[in-house]
Amino acid sequence: MVDEVSLAAAEDLALDVLGRVAVGYEWTTDNKKYVADYKAKTKTYPSMYGAQTYDAVGLIDRCG
Repeated sequence: MVDEVSLAAAEDLALDVLGRVAVGYEWTTDNKKYVADYKAKTKTYPSMYGAQTYDAVGLIDRCG
């Protein structure tokens, strides 16, 4: 899998990767507060994995 986390390390090796990605996360539109907080702290955008974890913890917290 090639995503925003692995792309920098993969460089040109990622050019021939065929695949299909189905994730429900887009850092430009989803969880704007999370993205803003993450970016302020790290100066980078979060990965989809971090966002999914953030959502899962929020859900668990609300379900109590």
